[in-house]
Order: sequence, then C-alpha cells, then structure tokens
Amino acid sequence: MTERFTLISELGRGGMGVVWKARDRENGQIVALKLLRETYAEDPEYLARFERELELARRIDSAHVVKVLGFGVRKKVPYLALEYIEGPSLYDALTAHGPYIWPETRAILAQLAQGLADANAAGVIHRDVKPSNVLIAPDGTAKLTDFGIARGLDLTRFTATSTILGTPAYLAPEGPKDARSDLYSLGVIGYELLTGAVPFKGTSYQEVIVEHIRTAPDLEKLPPDARPIIGWLLAKNPDDRPQRASLLLPVLYGAATVPIAQPTELASAAMLAPMAGTTTAQPALTRQAAPSPGALPAPSQPLETPTRTARGPVPGAVTAVPRLRTPRPLIASLGLICLAGFIVAAALATGPLSSAARPTDAQPPAANLTSVTPTMTPTPRLTVNPTKINGTFSVTGSMSTPRVGHTATLLADGRVLIAGASGSAELYDPKTGSFRATGSMRSGRFSHTSLAEFTATLLPDGRVLVVGGTYDRSAELYDPKTETFSLTGSMKDARLNGETATLLSDGRVLIVGGGASGVYASDIGDLAEVYDPSTGSFSATGSMSTRRGHQTATMLADGRVLVVGGSDGSTYLNSAELYDPKNGTFSPTGSMADGRIYHTATMLAEGRVVIIGGLGITGQPLVSAELYDPKTGSFGRTGSMSEPRQDYALSLLSDGRVLVAGGWGSGYLASAEVYDPKTGAFHETGSMIAARNGPTATLLSDGRVLVLGGENGQGPLLTAEVYTP
Repeated sequence: MTERFTLISELGRGGMGVVWKARDRENGQIVALKLLRETYAEDPEYLARFERELELARRIDSAHVVKVLGFGVRKKVPYLALEYIEGPSLYDALTAHGPYIWPETRAILAQLAQGLADANAAGVIHRDVKPSNVLIAPDGTAKLTDFGIARGLDLTRFTATSTILGTPAYLAPEGPKDARSDLYSLGVIGYELLTGAVPFKGTSYQEVIVEHIRTAPDLEKLPPDARPIIGWLLAKNPDDRPQRASLLLPVLYGAATVPIAQPTELASAAMLAPMAGTTTAQPALTRQAAPSPGALPAPSQPLETPTRTARGPVPGAVTAVPRLRTPRPLIASLGLICLAGFIVAAALATGPLSSAARPTDAQPPAANLTSVTPTMTPTPRLTVNPTKINGTFSVTGSMSTPRVGHTATLLADGRVLIAGASGSAELYDPKTGSFRATGSMRSGRFSHTSLAEFTATLLPDGRVLVVGGTYDRSAELYDPKTETFSLTGSMKDARLNGETATLLSDGRVLIVGGGASGVYASDIGDLAEVYDPSTGSFSATGSMSTRRGHQTATMLADGRVLVVGGSDGSTYLNSAELYDPKNGTFSPTGSMADGRIYHTATMLAEGRVVIIGGLGITGQPLVSAELYDPKTGSFGRTGSMSEPRQDYALSLLSDGRVLVAGGWGSGYLASAEVYDPKTGAFHETGSMIAARNGPTATLLSDGRVLVLGGENGQGPLLTAEVYTP
C-alpha cells in the first residue's frame, strides 16, 4: 500500500466518476486524478470502458491533447492520473470573452485539428469534441481532454452495441462515427467561436439532431474569410468534409484551399425515417442538475493566440486552485431516441471539466492508492529513422511550355495554375494528371535565372492576383471561371524583382520590398502597400526599417506578418521585422544567426516559423535552418539539411512536416528531404526523377505534392512529378 496522491480539491463529476486535483507525493507534481465511481467498480462494462479510455489515450503523443501520466487502483477502484491544466475550458473563455475574430478562431481550430490529427495517427477518435472538452493552458495552448467516450479506429469489441455517445449540439448528422465526425464537431466549435452561438438549436434532443441532418448552417453570419472552411467542416455528408484532420491543417495555415465539391444529399430517407415514425419509449437518463455558468471572471484581454508547447509532463506543482464553472446546461433533458436504427444516448464520460462542482475550502485527507505497473510513465515517443523516411516521386503529365522562374497556385477547385515564361499560363488537373493551356497574362513578367520575380496569390473569392516582375506598376487578376487574365489597379511603386505578396486575414494582400532594376541595386525599397480586392486598388502602408529584396513574408497565427532576411543591395540580411495589419506598421524583431537570401519560410502547425537554407553571406548555399518563435520574438537553431540548398521547392505536408526538394547545392539536385517539427530534424526521402533548380512545389487537395519545372543546366524543363508521403 503506497500513499501516492494527496487529494486537494474536487474538479468535477461525470457519468463515470469523479475528478480531483491531486499532488503526487513522490515528485510533487500536480495531476488531475480521475476515479471510477465505486458503484460501477464491479460492473464489467464500465470497467472495460475505463480500461479502454486508458488504452487509447496513452497512445496519443500531442501537445494539444491532455496527457495520460499513469494509472493504478485505489481500494479496488481504478484511477487515472492526467496532466493537470491550470486554465479555463474553451467554453469558459468564450463565455467570458464573447465571440472571437477569424484570425483568433483559425488559430484555435488549427491547434485542435493538430490534436485530432495526432490522435488519429494513434488510431483514436474523440467522439465528443466540444468547447467544454478543450482546456486552455496559461500560455494559450489549447488541449483536447476527455477521451472517455473515444473509440479506437482499430478496435471493434465495443462496436456491436447500438449506443451512440456524444453531445447533441456538436453531434455530426451520422453520429460519432469516425474522424470526419470529429471534424464536423470542430466546425460547430468554429461557428460558435465566431458568432457566440451554435448553428443548430432545438427544444429537444430530437429536434437538434433533425436540424443537424436537414438544415444548412447560416454561413452569412460568419466573416467571409471563414465561410469556406467552416462550411467545409459542416458538410452534411462525411465524404464532403476533410477526410482527416491532417488535410485540414494546411488549409487553416493558408498552404492549401478548400476543394470545391458537389454537395451530396443532406439526409437519406433511412436517417430521417425514425424521426417521422413512432419510436419505442425508452427509459430516460438522469444527470446531476447544474447551475448556470459564470464563475470565471472576464479576462483583461482576449485569449492568447494559441501555440504549441513543449512535450512532456507538467513540470511542477501549481499552487493556485482554479475557480471552475459548472457545466453548460443541456438543451433539453436527455433521453434515448432512435436514429437510423441506432439508439442515441447521452452517456457523458467524466473529465477535468465534464461536470464541475465548486471546490470546498476544506482539504480532504491523503488518499492511500495502490500503484500498479506501469504508473506515471510518460507516453512513449515514436522512434524516427535518422537516415531516410518513406516517400516517393512519380511522373505525371508534361507542361506545354518549358518553365523556370514560374509560379504555381492551388485553385479552389483543386487544379493548379502555372504562370510565367513569356506570359503564358496553363492548368494542371490532379484527377487526370494532365496539363492544358489557359489564358495568357496581359503583361510579360520578368524571371531572373531560376526564380520568379513576380508573385501569384490566391484571393478569398477564388481569383489569383499577379503582381511584380515588370517595369511598370501593373497588376492583373486570373479568373478560374472564365480562365482569363485582366488588369487591375496599379501599384504605388514599380517592383521588378524580389517583392513578396502575402494574403492577410482580412482578405487584402500585403506587397513588400523588391526593386525596380536588380537585387543589388540602390533602388531596392523599404516601402509596402496593400491590395484591396473589393476595390481593385493599391494603397500605401508603413515602411520597413530596412530596405529588402528577396526576403520572405509569412503570416503568423495572430494575423501579423513576419518579414525575414533578403538583401538591402549591399549584403544579405539576418534581421527580421513584423508587420501589424491593425495599424499598418513594421517593427523589428529578433535576428537570425545567418544572413540569407533565396531561402524559404513556412509557419508550422505549432505557430512557429521555420526558415530553411538559401544563399549565405559567403556566397555559398546553406544547410542550416532556424525557428522563429512569435511568443518570444527570437530565433533559434534547429536541425540542418543533409546538403546545402538554394532555389529549391518547399511545401508544407498534410501531417505538418515540411518537404524540401531539388535546388542548387553542389550542383543541380534531385534529392529531397523532410523536416519534422516534432524532432527538429531533417530526414532524407525519395529522390526526384529529374534534377531541378528553381522548381515549384504545391500541396494538392489529396495530400500529394506537385513538383514541376525548373532547369537542369540544359534549359527549362517541361516535366512534372508528384510526391506521395
């Protein structure tokens, strides 16, 4: 018998047991201790469900899922020790704060999608995703909790039962069936964060379910930028949603767009028939009454833009006891109804905030808990092959024109627009693996050696903005519906080469830096301007602190833009600055260890930005990479590539890793490697069929990457290939 934990205060009660804030007397760590109800201790079904929760949850290794630290037995009653989060639930935060703006909501959804992706990778679905099952850590990290009613994707021993678990306001039309059902629930959360209300309501459990099946969500209540993503998540048919969370992440981070799909039937007759007919009366379920929420004080500022935190258990004891609110009342009294041949049950499992009771001032005595093996064991880390990971390149169609210094933009319908080389353009169709010509640009756009000196940016309405690469100030729009280019407003400054264009969260486009004649010229600018698609005009905004050309510009989760490196006409820069769209100003932020030009930068799922390779101040390509942390405003080293590269192609993959392919190093490169943010290391992957300097890489809607064009010393290339992770 070991006195392992000291109970501090009760956190909540649920269908399976009680949750306590407790201290591990062996290491002083504060944990959330879940105890199965004693009345269920002899019930094999409840014991099996508790065992399953532990079995599934221990598989998950994610900064956005509350960690399982260990398990044991207390007086023949199983207990589960969980990571303790000193912070409110997302429901509490929304109640105190009110609706969030789209950049804040998108950042929260990205964190939750990452948690779901990590859980799916471990073979787990949640089945009850809702704001009260999301905890917000003090640093703003969102963590999914309460996998108590989760079902493993590879387990079948409980699937014979007709019980469907979940919360009606967030329940998918098909019920909590698979990973796509969790994404539907995530869409409901996104809608609620933006509007303050769930999209479907009713006076009874049954009415809410019918609304989910029959009624389309009112997307007009959402900001225009949010509608495609939320609408995608709330598709009635699971086949019309993202098929897994990892495919949602690049869309949330702007690396891909929502695919255009033909909607299927909202609800089948089989799903609706039980609603219309007579149902068999079922005994009502009872649940402890809950007073209205509101115990948490309103925060002095909005919820921090969430970012991923370091992995591992809570580092030490937390002294403050959080004031917890009681749970959100159910829409109506819970009962069992027949839906598509299944019985929908509201059997809610316990969690740190599943049904909270206000802690009492009295401190309970120490609990004698019998430990079993293993106890308090961290979730095992995956072993990564340090040399090579799976991934193959295969040939796809050839372009009609050899191209280098071109752009490739994923359109809303899943096709890819390739532009450049004497103003011509063509479309790639992933379904057929073929290219065909489309409209030509109105102005020839300049390309310098292997790099495109113009930019192409997908707008929220599906059109593509093309700017730069010409001695005049012209800009043009490509319309996928008519497949034509048309001139739009003129920029304030001529930008022949080296400028960047970044889509802002409000739908405008920020154009920064570049010069009117050359990268080493004295006319490289510090000026910036924004393009407004609603007016088709450009307007000046703040100036950078340093003149720059061939820098990178990356939008962060909070809506600011990180501008890094480049050339000022005399040297390669290691400095960086932030653009704030709210006030239109730039401000310096940390400096890189290496000055860089012709590098790339991409935002990771955790919110940091990885800057890779490029040409260094010695005039040689770099192998190094660095990470920028928006929370500290500082850069730090991360892993190095296997060989130096500049002018390579880069794409964020669906699982959050980063593909680097081709470029110039010791020569023309065909090799490729993948950066893993979890380990901070680069790993070799399959090699391209052709060596390519200056190719483009585009993440397709199905998770593959299209790599095309570039040159190999004998001229521009016609060929294209796809990378399959």
